[in-house]
Amino acid sequence: MSQKMVKKVVKASADERTALASSLQAEIGKVRTQKAKKVINLSATELASKSASIEAELFKARMKNSVGQLANIASVWGLRKELARVKTQISRMEKSGLLKQKTGA
Repeated sequence: MSQKMVKKVVKASADERTALASSLQAEIGKVRTQKAKKVINLSATELASKSASIEAELFKARMKNSVGQLANIASVWGLRKELARVKTQISRMEKSGLLKQKTGA
């Protein structure tokens, strides 16, 4: 957030602050990366299958890395990030009630 924006928020009244907050939320929404946007548009079943496939890829990459056959070590990092995006979206769907929550055994 820029210093101009901070000064504007400090000087603003309560109503102006809520308006500024909503405009700031709109800006944050625009900043999302393409990868995150792709995950947001997936359905619950697609998210579950994508999560399982990423976990399998991550396992294979870790095994290759332990044996010394992985050429691009950064791929493990990328897979972890992608898995985190998918699991975050699943969690958001569970909290919003769009997805049936897991029951503990």
